Amino acid sequence: MNYDYQLIRSKRKSISVEISPRNEIIVRCPQGLGIARVEKFLEEKSCWIEKHFNNKLKNFEANSEIINFTSILIRGEKHPVQIGAKTAFFNGIVYIKHQKEVRKLITEICVEEFIQRFNNISLRTRLYAVSVSFKNYKGRWGCCSIKKEICFNFKIFML
Repeated sequence: MNYDYQLIRSKRKSISVEISPRNEIIVRCPQGLGIARVEKFLEEKSCWIEKHFNNKLKNFEANSEIINFTSILIRGEKHPVQIGAKTAFFNGIVYIKHQKEVRKLITEICVEEFIQRFNNISLRTRLYAVSVSFKNYKGRWGCCSIKKEICFNFKIFML
């Protein structure tokens, strides 16, 4: 089966294939490896590729509004996004100047309730943090340091 794929050559010893969040097939291989070997590898992995490609396609279609930034999740509810002159959340519509301001807006909307819950859990468990902050992580929900600093992924506010 022939696939459209992006080939990334680098100083590595192995071949790998991945399906990106936008449902693109990415093949990573050593610099000197021939295209015929890459094509053979893709043929060997065709069952895996089909399975994961179809799963990602379903997810992409189900979440296309969020991925294409026409709507956004806040506390599990989908709200339309409109690009405008100011950044605000009003009557269930998210108005933003630029996509980079989404994290700031969502954090402002949800942080007070989150900190209350966080403090309640801290009191019950007797585990206290020096600081709590929010970042945009790709592959984790959050992290903590030995200095008792806790950092959460702001995307938890979307759940």
